Amino acid sequence: MTVPPAPELAAALAALVLLALAARLALREPVPFWWLTVFLAPLAVGWRSRFGVEVTVPFEPMLVLSGLSLLRARIRPEGGWGPLLRHPVLLAVAASVGWMAASSAMAPDPVAGVKATFIRALYAAVLFGGGVVLLRTEGAVRRLAVVVSVSLLPVGLFALGAHAAVRFEKSAAYEIAHPFYSNRLDLVAVLTVWGVVGALLLRSRGNGGLSRNEAVAVKCFLALTLVLFVTLFARSALVGAGAALAALPLLGGRTPPARAVARLAAGLAVAALAAAIFVSARSASSVPEPATGFGSPVVDALLALPPLRDPSVLERANRWSAAARMTADRPLAGFGPNGFEGAYGPWQRVGETTADSSFTGGRGDAHSEFVTALVEQGVVGLALLLALLGTLVASGVRAARGAPSPEGRSAAGAFTAGLVAFGAMNLFNSFLDLDKTAPAFWLVAAGIVASDRARLSAGPAASTTPEGC
Repeated sequence: MTVPPAPELAAALAALVLLALAARLALREPVPFWWLTVFLAPLAVGWRSRFGVEVTVPFEPMLVLSGLSLLRARIRPEGGWGPLLRHPVLLAVAASVGWMAASSAMAPDPVAGVKATFIRALYAAVLFGGGVVLLRTEGAVRRLAVVVSVSLLPVGLFALGAHAAVRFEKSAAYEIAHPFYSNRLDLVAVLTVWGVVGALLLRSRGNGGLSRNEAVAVKCFLALTLVLFVTLFARSALVGAGAALAALPLLGGRTPPARAVARLAAGLAVAALAAAIFVSARSASSVPEPATGFGSPVVDALLALPPLRDPSVLERANRWSAAARMTADRPLAGFGPNGFEGAYGPWQRVGETTADSSFTGGRGDAHSEFVTALVEQGVVGLALLLALLGTLVASGVRAARGAPSPEGRSAAGAFTAGLVAFGAMNLFNSFLDLDKTAPAFWLVAAGIVASDRARLSAGPAASTTPEGC
């Protein structure tokens, strides 16, 4: 039997000691420990063990401890469990996780699907479920935005300093935030979501209820975020922020929640249709025989436009085209969670591939959360993802209309706009299940549902004090 070297034994011993201390803190102070876990999420780094297991430390171990400590403390949501369990967002989350498990069982690689299902269930239960239970006041919802903004400040400063050291070279920007974020797309996605939330809070009357110190912290975060958007060449930030800005009239006006969801869904459908037409046209132009017909010159001219000749755009079109053929083969349950990357290679066409393509199934995902859901979980999985986003938007609009105070209305609108930004960026990227971007989604979702107090308070009130304390 081979004995690990002394440095590895020392590191393992130190990790065990820290884990024991964290477990003690989690059991004694479950609520502060949850907030600490949220704070450390952006600061966590990836770690691969000798056995090939990948963990984001210290965030994911703390996430497990936080969930166990909240269960042990038996902390109840405001208004009791009944309204929360009947809330449409919670039902959509449960259906999404349930179908992930079912599609995993029917997938070519069930093990990968089970792992992805477990991670989503863990994130949803502790970050979303725990957040809804613990964010009991309007002040706590606003504090969530401040805590994450402050946590992202050192990460942003680290990325800015590292990029400045190479004179802001565009070629060096992709992995500039490593080891905190594996690539700039993940960092920009998180910055955009919380930047939208913070900007809208500050835009509201009286800074949305933020204290003076909280407002200063958020302003510092926003200033750093704007600098990073420029230096990191963040096109996805423009997509997310633009979508949130366009959605503001629906979130803050008098449009009924159902109509607001329908209009946002129509915008999503238009974007999806445009992408589908582009992919179809490029696929047709890649066959050996030249395209014929009246529209061919127009199509050729459009495909020759510089923005549509960008390598990243062409590779997205290649993977979406392969995804369409994969969906035709397995339309109901798909290829299972985490199943696209290892399977899409044979479904590509040589004429559609780029320098970033791979026939061995490597080099990334489908570059669209909606396409990923369709390929990996079938039409049912895509429908459940859309239902989850729709119920969240509807809850956010309802909360913004029904909040008893201007501060509550501004917080609900800000978190809902952050969700819209996240959804728009996921048209062209897959962020929902990444360990560094998933917390942003589930925490924003928790902020939206926690703001929906009219629905959560239905029924008899229940004690919010941990039982046995």
